[in-house]
Amino acid sequence: MVTFPALIESGSEAKLCASLLKPNESLVMNIYLVDGDQSTLLLQEKAEEEFHRCFNFQ
Repeated sequence: MVTFPALIESGSEAKLCASLLKPNESLVMNIYLVDGDQSTLLLQEKAEEEFHRCFNFQ
């Protein structure tokens, strides 16, 4: 599960939280911010165990 604000104004700071619950295999989670034809990788996380992590991005 990933949570973040519905509207992010240009130049402002926002918080993104990602949670992984009870994985049954190793995986890689990629989270992108997409605007039209441009995409920005916000988080790439390889995980084998549960986690909950929040971070700020601009």
